[in-house]
Amino acid sequence: MRLALYKAPGTLANKLIRMATHPGPYSHCEIVFSEALRHLVSPDQIIPHDAGGSLCYSSSSWTPRKGCAFENINLADGKWDLIDIPVDIAQESAAVTLAIEDIGREYDWLGLGGFLLPKFPHERQKRFCSEECVNLMQIAGLLPGVIAHKTSPNSLSRLLT
Repeated sequence: MRLALYKAPGTLANKLIRMATHPGPYSHCEIVFSEALRHLVSPDQIIPHDAGGSLCYSSSSWTPRKGCAFENINLADGKWDLIDIPVDIAQESAAVTLAIEDIGREYDWLGLGGFLLPKFPHERQKRFCSEECVNLMQIAGLLPGVIAHKTSPNSLSRLLT
C-alpha cells in the first residue's frame, strides 16, 4: 500500500486547496492498493481513467468521481509523489474492505472550511481526500490518534515521512 500525493500545478482549485489546507506542494492524495488485492474490487467499481494505471482510492470532487471511489490512475506521469505505507496483507485487506463500504460517499466541501475556520462544521457522512486516506490507514492500524478531518494532504505527507 502506498500514498500518492498530487503535486502538479493543476487548476485554480488545486492552488486554493494547497493554500487553505496547510501550505505545501500537495493538493490531493490517493491510497494506492497492491495489485495483488485488485481481485477484491469488482471491475464495475473501478473508474477506468488510465488503462493499466494503478488501483487508487480516495475522495475527489472532480468528475467522474464526485466522492469516494476507486480509479485507475497513471502515477508515472510526473504529477505524483509516492510514499510506501508499511502494512501487511491483512491490514491492507481491511483498508480495501472499508474503501468498498465507503464507495459513493459524497465529497466534503464544508469539511475543507475547517482548515480556515477551526469551528467550521464537519459533515460526518462526507469525505475529502486526505480524510478518507487517514480513515483507511487507521483501519489498517496506523496513525492512531490522528484526527482525519483535520488532516490535509500536506500534513499527511509530513506524518508519514
